[in-house]
Amino acid sequence: MDIGPEAFAGAEYYFDETPISVFVEVGMFLELIDRINVKGQGGIGVRYLF
Repeated sequence: MDIGPEAFAGAEYYFDETPISVFVEVGMFLELIDRINVKGQGGIGVRYLF
């Protein structure tokens, strides 16, 4: 089990002519219980808007 603060940031772009958006996000997690450790994660994606 991991306990600690977590923060995310990201951006998204919507296309004017098509119902599609693209996004990117990154996150950091500071583990405080068991041992102090910093973890990172992220993702990119495409969404179809209906």
